[in-house]
Amino acid sequence: MSEKALLYIRLGELNTLPYRNLLADKMKSQYPNWLFTELDNHVEGWLIGKSVELMEEANQVIIVVENFGIDNGIRPFLNLLKSLSESGKLKNIYLINDSASAKYLEGFFEGVELVEIESLDSLSIYL
Repeated sequence: MSEKALLYIRLGELNTLPYRNLLADKMKSQYPNWLFTELDNHVEGWLIGKSVELMEEANQVIIVVENFGIDNGIRPFLNLLKSLSESGKLKNIYLINDSASAKYLEGFFEGVELVEIESLDSLSIYL
């Protein structure tokens, strides 16, 4: 079982999402014992389910949501977030450029803190 897992969710139009995940590369070298996975709002439902299974292997789950310019892109992930929240493994959701999701999720999950951060680079301060 992994100590921690980080799920990076990218929200945006297909043509605005960066092709390469710089977070995974950077974080994997800093935290080699963590489990990492990423999704975007264009992913198929079965892959979201598989991510839940992977996240359940960890003792603690950290979610990072980065928005590349759309509203309400978080909706496809509500069941995943709810499942992780109910398991007690999800304590924080870090939001980058995503005040829309912050407003939508505020008070949605008991015991989960929403933290707005400026960039991926500033994430390490909170970990």
